[in-house]
Amino acid sequence: MDKESSNMVITKLLSRRLGHLIVVAAALVLIISGGLLVRLEAAPYFWGSGSVNARFERLRTQEVPLPVSIHGVRVATDVCLVALSGLRATLRPQEPLAQVRRKCLALMEEAIAAMPTDSYTWYAGAFMHFQADAVETGNHWLAMSQRTGPAEQWIAEVRVALAEENFERLDDATRALHLADLGLLAASQRGVASIALRYVNDEAFRERITEVVETLDPAIQQRFVQNVRAAAAAL
Repeated sequence: MDKESSNMVITKLLSRRLGHLIVVAAALVLIISGGLLVRLEAAPYFWGSGSVNARFERLRTQEVPLPVSIHGVRVATDVCLVALSGLRATLRPQEPLAQVRRKCLALMEEAIAAMPTDSYTWYAGAFMHFQADAVETGNHWLAMSQRTGPAEQWIAEVRVALAEENFERLDDATRALHLADLGLLAASQRGVASIALRYVNDEAFRERITEVVETLDPAIQQRFVQNVRAAAAAL
């Protein structure tokens, strides 16, 4: 074998070995990346297991990475909202509650940076900011939820509850968007059912929703009255 042929053989062998190394390296990258993805996706399910106190302590003391999928972000958001809501949250010492809220707000900001059109994440951030008495920021996040999901009834239901609980703190722009949410709910049986108890018990709210309904078509007005009566009877 002459020198040129020998060099060609050596070059082919080196190319094959290099190709094998590239394949092995790519496989290792995929394995490591897959493991990281599984860890990120599994984290919120782990936080959401066990008792309410156990979930709260995990959020307070452990790292809170952002899941990569929409569903994973939704689960993480719900875990945060449960930890920060209800009587247990009200009775907790303020500093641990503030720690969890700061972590959850950081998570919401990451999620919004990745998906600015996620109206549920905007709503969750608004809830946390209002809870922290960050009224101006809470208004901004709530308005962004209203703008990014104006026709999503299930999100409108939770937005209306949050807006009514903070009605005196809403700015003019957020109040106007809140009235649009009320109009959306007033036009459906499910929407009316979600606000029926507030309609019966809260006179100020009753006046607000009545003013909204009076601007709708007569057929919708009639259906609203029927749905309120049915929901009130069910209550």
